[in-house]
Amino acid sequence: MSRQGPKLKRSRSQLDVERYRRGYPGQKDDLNLTENKDFYFNEVPCKPDGNFIDKIHNEWFGKYKMLEYHHGYIQWLFPIREKGMNWLSQPLQLHEARAICADAKAHERVIKSYELMLDFYGMKLVDRETGALARTARFKKRYANLSDSAHNWLRVTRILKCLGEMNLEHYKKPFLLHIAKEMFEGYLRACLRSLSMYWLPVLKNKQDREEVKEYIKRIASEEKKNNQKKRARPVSDDDSEEFEDEFSDGKEKESKTVEEKFNAVDLETNPSGVLELAQSCEHVEENIQQLDAKEVKNMEMKCQRCGYDKEYNLWVDMASHQVFCGRDASGCMIEETQQTGHCIAMCLGDLSFWCYKCDKFLDHLKIKSVYSAYAVWHLHKFDEPVPTSFQGGPMVEDRDPPLGDQHHAGHPQTEESSWEENGNI
Repeated sequence: MSRQGPKLKRSRSQLDVERYRRGYPGQKDDLNLTENKDFYFNEVPCKPDGNFIDKIHNEWFGKYKMLEYHHGYIQWLFPIREKGMNWLSQPLQLHEARAICADAKAHERVIKSYELMLDFYGMKLVDRETGALARTARFKKRYANLSDSAHNWLRVTRILKCLGEMNLEHYKKPFLLHIAKEMFEGYLRACLRSLSMYWLPVLKNKQDREEVKEYIKRIASEEKKNNQKKRARPVSDDDSEEFEDEFSDGKEKESKTVEEKFNAVDLETNPSGVLELAQSCEHVEENIQQLDAKEVKNMEMKCQRCGYDKEYNLWVDMASHQVFCGRDASGCMIEETQQTGHCIAMCLGDLSFWCYKCDKFLDHLKIKSVYSAYAVWHLHKFDEPVPTSFQGGPMVEDRDPPLGDQHHAGHPQTEESSWEENGNI
């Protein structure tokens, strides 16, 4: 009698990718759901932003702040067969994907959506047939933003999955090869873990996956050899070994540098490119003191301890209204909360609210005190009030949400009935 060895437990991310590559077995197509098709046919606007797709393509290109801080649109531009964070969006249906791909104008809009986000990330599509990419003129700043934004890594996962649903599978491999190449030029190093564990696996063709892995291992090996001959090198021997280890067969070698960069979102428990928000926090009333617009305007926007001034990694102690840097800088905000007990902080970069005691992000549209603070800071940052769709304030009674430090909570998951009651649909 033969003995079977122990079965290896697969991670949620592995199961998620397998389900995607197999076409979501057992998932039924609902012919009554047509919102994604209607949106790509330019017949209905997205929700909650309320923009038609042609307007987004024409007016949002190059509007990096808008693309960074608005979140509901991404589920409409890149629908996949999974529920997204925007509850006003609909999971893609197979009949919708077929209709979009069969219509020349609609399918062209999918490519335009891809080009919109490529430009946001510092890249451009130079060959529509092959999917080959190149840098844009402003690539350095855009690469820096991509490297520092875990929510954008999640967006990339969604984008790649959507391309596979829209007969653009052949665009994925050039994207991944471009990312890998840029890593060896000294850019996008923070994306290494996402590339190896989440972006590469969504390639449906096994040969494509193997070719990308071989390409990365080959250039890592070549870089290592070159570095042994030259002292002026953009990537160190240790870095080259890190690349080789990350894409080698067998057990993945953990990289502390990559793990530290990847501190905000645990994709092992959130593999679908979706950020989920917790629904309660007991600390907001004691730890949020409200400011008016004039007081916010007079604040000094740099770390009160070390002088760090990069907005995307600065946090406001919502009890004292002092500004400190996050964990990817000197970690002064963490030290402050440990010393004072103040546990609610807001990121100046994306206006997300974080509770250090709950270890979660707070939903700024569902908790009254958080919403009040958010509205003041939104006006200060964008010189305009919170969009009309959200001016109804908290959508449900004093409730809040989750996640880890430094990266986006985004727009919350809100029941459609609540929007209808507020007259926003």
